[in-house]
Order: sequence, then C-alpha cells, then structure tokens
Amino acid sequence: MSVKRGSGRASWVRLIVTCVCAFGFISAVEAGVVHLDNGDRITGKIKSLDGEKLVIVSDMVGEVSIPWEHVETFSSDEPVRLELEDGSSVQQPVASDEAGHVKISGAGVLEEQTINISKIKEIGEPKAEKAAEEISALEREKQRAPWKGDIGLGFSATRGNSNTNTGNFDLTLGRRRPDDRLGFEANYIFSEEKGDDDEDYEKTTDRGHIAGKYDYFFSQKLYGFGHGRVGRDQIADLDSRVLLDSGLGYQWVESEPFSFLTEAGLGWQVEDYEAAGEDTSAATARAGYDLSKLLLEWLTFKHTTDYYPLLEDFGNYFLTTKAELRAYYTERIYSNFQVRMDYESDPPPDRDSTDMFYILGAGVEF
Repeated sequence: MSVKRGSGRASWVRLIVTCVCAFGFISAVEAGVVHLDNGDRITGKIKSLDGEKLVIVSDMVGEVSIPWEHVETFSSDEPVRLELEDGSSVQQPVASDEAGHVKISGAGVLEEQTINISKIKEIGEPKAEKAAEEISALEREKQRAPWKGDIGLGFSATRGNSNTNTGNFDLTLGRRRPDDRLGFEANYIFSEEKGDDDEDYEKTTDRGHIAGKYDYFFSQKLYGFGHGRVGRDQIADLDSRVLLDSGLGYQWVESEPFSFLTEAGLGWQVEDYEAAGEDTSAATARAGYDLSKLLLEWLTFKHTTDYYPLLEDFGNYFLTTKAELRAYYTERIYSNFQVRMDYESDPPPDRDSTDMFYILGAGVEF
C-alpha cells in the first residue's frame, strides 16, 4: 500500500481549522457585542455592570472591564438581567440600537421597546426563578401605571413705548398600562396691553382649553379611543366649544426616541357664542395625529394636529395644531418654543379665521 506524502499533515491541518471555525461559530452565536464611543467593538459574553464598569468575558483576552461612560450600545444573544433606575428589571436578550440606547423584545402587547442605557444601573446573570414568558420591565412599569406629565410656564412683559403682559400655562398628565392609556391636558394663554393715555390694561387674548382621552388597545398597535375637549375664548365671545368624539387609532411607533400615532372617528360639537345668544350643535368627524421625535440627545420635536369637519359640510371645519421644540437642560427641566394655530373656516362676523400664537417658555417633567 502506498501512502501519499504529506496527506497526514494536511488532514491534521484541516481538522484543526475545522475545530477553530466551529469553536468560533459557537462563540459568535452566544456572543455579545459592546460598541464603544471611539468606534471600537468588543465581542464576548456580557457578565455584569456595577454602575461604573461593564465586565465582558472574551475568548481572546479573557475578562475585560470597560468604563460604562464609554459604552454607546451593546447586544447579547443570551438573556441578561437589566436592573433599571426605577427599580424594575428585565431579563431577556438585548439588541444594539442607536448611540445611548438598546432594544429589548417584549411580551404581551409589546413587541419591542427601546431603553436609554443611562437608566440601566446594573447588569447580571439571569435569575433562575424567572420564567421565560415573564413580562418585560417596561410592560410591568406600565402595569403599575405611574402617572407622568409636565408643567410649562411662560411670561413676557414690555414697558416704555409699549406696555404689554403675556403669559401661558401648559399641563399634561397621563399613564400607560399594557392594554390602555389615559391622558389629560390643559392650556391657558392671556395677553394684555395699555396705551400711553390708558389707565387700565385691556385684554387682547384670554383663551384656554382642557381635554381628556382614553385609549383601549385591541392589539399591540390598534386601539379604540374616547376623547373630549372643552375650550373658551373670551376675546372671540366664545363662551364654550365642546367636542366629544370616539373612533379608532393606530400606534405606528411607540418608543422613547420616536413615537407616532394616527386617529379617526366621529363626534359631536356644541358651540356657545355670547354675541349670538344661542348654542349651535352638529355632528362632526375627527382626524388627527401625534408625533414626537428625539432630534438630539437634548432636543425633542413634538407636533399634534386635530381636524374637525362637520359631517353635513366638510368645508366647514375647526382645525387646531401645535408644533414644539423642547431643549433639555437636565433629564427633567427644559425650555421650549411653541407655535400654536387654531383655524375656524366659518368664524362669527367681525372675527378672523386664524389665531396664531408664538410662545417661549420653560417647564419640568415629572
């Protein structure tokens, strides 16, 4: 029998290469990846975080400690336990996201949620007593239904050639649970001015509204809603405008960096103008959207629009819209610039169709 020279060595080489590739494939399947702020990536098993150092175990260099402040995002194919600053926790695989965030797959009505890594205080091994189907930390946070909101204020005054005072107040309040969402809002704007020969100030703006809405989710994205809004405008002689409507909404995206929903429904409108001395009421439709987008780490853009046409005449409608830029100084304190517009296609005699407001203010989230 003849033996080809070198065939034994080649077989050993192929065997070693195969084993190395197989080992590398298995490691890659189970690996986590840490993305650093200098562009580097470290692959290995994510082991722990104590608030300052992220520990990752790499097959090549062993255990590595990375300053948490230099971590942009990370991923882990294996479940890890994340303890959040609010006391809640999540235990499942993690996917990398844009800088400063990670993604987790939820359960129940939540498919995927984004977590700001600054809210992660500890990372550890999964606890054996937790079942795989346990709801995520964010969903459990919603089950506890914490109330969240913000209060905003603005004021300006001029003296000299003109004497004016202008102010506004904004309040939003809401809570989100796995199957429903409840929200309230209030707004008031006033302005007054005094001429050189006048003794008293004369009001030029005196208007406000309150509103509430309840959403019930039939699925992760589709929900039904009931909505009510009551507004008044003393300068326009509008004693009250009551809008009640219900319909369907669709939550296209719901996350901290980006949220967008659309709604449509039917309702009823009642208006009471002091000058007319009588109420008018009519059936209406309603269409609207609500958008919130994180532009920069410290800057958020918000935009909402609601359109109320009369069912008997779609050319007769009321439109309200608001655009806001919100700049954060801290995690909760911000300054903002708002542009508000109310448009009424068929205003009372001697009244303009459009009211525009440009508001600079500050606020705090809670």
